[in-house]
Amino acid sequence: MDTLRAASALYRRDPLLQDFEASADFSATNRYLVNTEGTIVRDGKSLYNVHVNGNTQAADGMRLNRGWSFVSAAAGELPDARRF
Repeated sequence: MDTLRAASALYRRDPLLQDFEASADFSATNRYLVNTEGTIVRDGKSLYNVHVNGNTQAADGMRLNRGWSFVSAAAGELPDARRF
């Protein structure tokens, strides 16, 4: 989360940006399959999503949007601070 805060601070200082958002969503899900013979199977999954998006407007009135998202199944695969 410190990486997301640091990146957000950089965007907030840009006077040309009219709108900016940053988010991090993490989820873990366990699914169970139980049959009548007593077998129980558990399937666990994790999902990590980090997203940044900025908007501005060109001199000719055209809206400009630039966004970046990274989705991973493991926290260790999220981008480091330099890449973010």
